[in-house]
Amino acid sequence: MSQIDTIKNMWRDGRSKAEIKEVTGLDRKTISKYINKEDFSKGPEMYAKEQRGSKLDPYNLKDRLNMKRTLVSSESNLEGKFFIQYLALIYLSYIDAAMKDKGLYKNHTLQEVLDDLDLIERFEEPGKKPRIGEVTKKQRELYESLGFSAPS
Repeated sequence: MSQIDTIKNMWRDGRSKAEIKEVTGLDRKTISKYINKEDFSKGPEMYAKEQRGSKLDPYNLKDRLNMKRTLVSSESNLEGKFFIQYLALIYLSYIDAAMKDKGLYKNHTLQEVLDDLDLIERFEEPGKKPRIGEVTKKQRELYESLGFSAPS
């Protein structure tokens, strides 16, 4: 029998909260909470509210597009940021359509493809030509299956 059941049974048997406190060693407020609460499967009400997510959450796009941070120093910067996010969503819809057309959803999820392609880095140094980090065989295959040539 759980401690909560013991407390509820003692209360039903007519014992006072002070007596229950002596037996269990629990605080009177905790004892009152156990006596008054019926369903312990739910957490406190502050956690019970269901958090509604975004349609972009499964693809982790908010982080990818840095949409959580829209603080900018000017209106033109804000417009530029939204324009970049708009372009990124266009690319995402293109990748999704290409994956459907090429049958890539049989072996990959959109999230996996984005994660794999996100690992390719571009390095720039002043006065030098930009260079691309290592492109793996899997990344090359993904680019080719999407109809692109891999960066080099």
